[in-house]
Amino acid sequence: MVGKKDYPINIKPIHWERLKAYWSKLETKRKVEQMSNAKSKMKNMDNVGQLGKVGKEVRLVFVD
Repeated sequence: MVGKKDYPINIKPIHWERLKAYWSKLETKRKVEQMSNAKSKMKNMDNVGQLGKVGKEVRLVFVD
């Protein structure tokens, strides 16, 4: 990199300033914290869904 810039290479300076303003808002920080707490309480149920054990068994059922 030639010269030190305050914004990433592929982002225009005006867009970078808008992103910084958005992420520095108190409301945005609260939303991020709330979503982070909610995500940490989620459990991965690997035995259900299309990729789980139940999903594999359902695909094996043939209907005449």
